[in-house]
Amino acid sequence: MMNADDSDTYRSLNAKLRAPRTMQTKRTVRTLKLICGLTACLLPGGLFAQTSDAKKLMVREKFVEAAESYRAECMRQSAVACWSGLGAALMGQKAHPQAVVAFERALQTAGTAAPARTRAALHANLGLAYLYDRRQVQAEQQYQQALKLDQNCVPALTNYGIYWIKAGQYERGKKLLLRVLKIEPDYFFAYLFLGYAQYRAGNLESALALMDRARKLNAGSFELYYYRAQVRYKTRDPGGALADLDRADRIRPGNALTGELRRKIMREHLR
Repeated sequence: MMNADDSDTYRSLNAKLRAPRTMQTKRTVRTLKLICGLTACLLPGGLFAQTSDAKKLMVREKFVEAAESYRAECMRQSAVACWSGLGAALMGQKAHPQAVVAFERALQTAGTAAPARTRAALHANLGLAYLYDRRQVQAEQQYQQALKLDQNCVPALTNYGIYWIKAGQYERGKKLLLRVLKIEPDYFFAYLFLGYAQYRAGNLESALALMDRARKLNAGSFELYYYRAQVRYKTRDPGGALADLDRADRIRPGNALTGELRRKIMREHLR
């Protein structure tokens, strides 16, 4: 159930859902290129090394090759950008313990003299690596530290919000994601996981509206179609659910999650 102090924000959000599509920000596009897995985002490209082939490899999701390139770069010159890039590449490989080490090196290299906004983003990256490494306590500590340094740190707000939503603390997570939309009104991950939270809370119509808005911002997301297929299945729209699973499979072929849901729908639909 929505808290009273969220009502104005949700009314504003609903108005945006009826508005025409707007352009993504460049910052959001950079973030999407570095997304790793089912949770949200790493820091946008600003702190990652912009030289050599590593950046192109990351965009192409050649994470093993990108990690090798970043390691070589780090051997030549230890820098925040290099360690951050290595951490992102390792996250792409699902080498989460090693990613933790790389992001810790990025923080150590930055030191306390680095701007608060920079350190906040680095703490957010480290928090995501901890979360994927199933170290929830450490992840939460990193998100809290990031927000102490920069209360408008979008990666920290997003990932911390998703952390709470996946933990079943929907209202707590939604508050953080609504803060994200006040900072970046067209932020894909905020809409996607606000929709997911609404789905988990049983508000299916609202969930679909939020996910449809997310699709206008990024039509190439596996997570979007997989989550929307779940919502459509619950709204007794098996055809729509299967169509979304087809879209998800084109993006990430052979995924076990889509296969399991597809079999469930087919069993019930063919009775």
